[in-house]
Amino acid sequence: MNYGKKKAAKRQKQITSKSAMQAKRVGVRLFKALLLCIIVVAIAGVAGGGLFVKKIIDNSPDITPDDVKPQGFTTLVYADDGTTEIERFVAAGSNRVYKTIDEIPADLQHAFVAIEDERFYEHNGIDIKGIVRAGVSLISGGSQGASTLTQQLIKNNVFPNFVNEKTFYDKLQRKLQEQFLAVSIEKQMSKDEIMEAYLNTINLGQNCLGVQSAAKRYFNKDVSELTLSESAVIAGITQSPGNLNPITNPQKNQKRRDKVLKNMLKQISARRDKYTIQDIDHLRRVFNTMAETLIHHTLSYCPRAAESQLAQVNPLAEINGMVFLDDIIAWSERLIDICHNLLRQTVDDSNMGPVLKYIEQNYMHNLTLSQISTVAGFSPNYFCNIFKACTGKSVSAYLTDLRIQQAKRLLTTTSKSINLIAEDVGYESSSYFIKIFKDTTGMTPNRFRRMNR
Repeated sequence: MNYGKKKAAKRQKQITSKSAMQAKRVGVRLFKALLLCIIVVAIAGVAGGGLFVKKIIDNSPDITPDDVKPQGFTTLVYADDGTTEIERFVAAGSNRVYKTIDEIPADLQHAFVAIEDERFYEHNGIDIKGIVRAGVSLISGGSQGASTLTQQLIKNNVFPNFVNEKTFYDKLQRKLQEQFLAVSIEKQMSKDEIMEAYLNTINLGQNCLGVQSAAKRYFNKDVSELTLSESAVIAGITQSPGNLNPITNPQKNQKRRDKVLKNMLKQISARRDKYTIQDIDHLRRVFNTMAETLIHHTLSYCPRAAESQLAQVNPLAEINGMVFLDDIIAWSERLIDICHNLLRQTVDDSNMGPVLKYIEQNYMHNLTLSQISTVAGFSPNYFCNIFKACTGKSVSAYLTDLRIQQAKRLLTTTSKSINLIAEDVGYESSSYFIKIFKDTTGMTPNRFRRMNR
C-alpha cells in the first residue's frame, strides 16, 4: 500500500470532495426518513391496537356479584324428619349442591389455589406474572394457562358459550373482556366470596358441578369430610374434567394429585421466613399424605425388608413433634432416600434377573421402555433410574450393546446383507444401524466384516 504524501493528499481530496459529502448527506437523510417511518408505523400500530382493545372492552357486559354466582341446583326432597333424603331431581347442567365457604375445608381451598392460581390472594383479578410466564412458554413451544380463579369464574358464568368459539378473534374478545371484568368484580367481592362462588361453579367431571357434587360422586361423603389427599384429587380434575377424573383415568389423576400436593408444599416453603403455626400444621398434613402413599408403594414391593427400615421414619409420630420447617423437609428427604434404596435393592435382588432375560430374548423386536418397565412393575421414569443404578447403563445403552454384539456375530459368521442384519438386530433403518455401529465400534459394518473374516 502506498503511504506517500502525494497519495495521501489525493485520498484526502477524494474524501472531502463535494460529491462525496453530498452522498453522505443523502445516506444520513435516507436513514432518518426510514427511522421516522418506523416510529410513525409503531405509534400508529399502538394507537390502533389501543382503540381495538378499547372497543372490545366498551362492549363488555355490565355485571354484578349475582351474575358471577352459579345458577341451577339439584332439588332434594326430604322425609318428614327433615334429614332423610327420599328423592333427588337434577336438571341438565344443574347437578350442583351449594356450600358456603365455611363448609368447605381449608385444605380444599388451598389445593385449588396451589394448582390453578398460586397468587390468588395477591393479585387484583389478573395475574401479570402468570401472563408473562404463559407468553414465554408459548414462544418456546409450550402451553401454559394464565387465567386466575376470578377469570375462570367469569368465563363459566358470564361467558358459558366459550366452548363454541370458532375463531381467534372470538377467543381474544372474550379473553380481554374476561380480564377487564375480573378486575371489576374483585372490587365488588371479597376473596372468600369469589372462592365460594368458584368452588360451587366448576365442572369436575362425571356430570359434577361444584365441589359438593364431586365429593359425593368420587368419595361418597360431604365436602366438609374430605381429607387432604381427597381434596388434592378433586383439585387435580379442574384442568381437564373428562380426562383427569379418578374414575375415567385414575393414573392420570394420581399424577395430577401429586403435583397439587407438591405445589402446596412449594407455596409454604416460599414463605419459610414468615410461616405461621397454621402453615406448620398444614405442612404436616401434606407430608403425611405423601409419606403414606410412598410407604404403601414401598411395602407393596419389599414388605419384609421395608418394615424394619421404615420404622426409622414414622410419619404419624415423628413429624408431629416438629416445629421447624427445615426439620420437616429434612425428615421427608430421609424418608425418600430410605424408600428409594429399598426399592432399588428389591429390584436388584429379585426383579432385575427376569427383566434382563426378557430384554435379551426380545431386544430385536423394537422393544419400548414402557414394555420393559411393565415387566419390572414400575413406571418408565422410575424404572430408568433403578435400571441404571443396577447395571451402570441406561436402558437404551444396554439395548444398543446387545444389538451391536449380535450384529458383530452376524457380520463375521454369515453373508447377510447390511439391510438384513439391521432388521435382524432390531433396526428398521439400515442407515441408522450403520451410524450406531460406527459410533460404537469406530468403523462401518462393511469394514468390520472385511477385517474379521
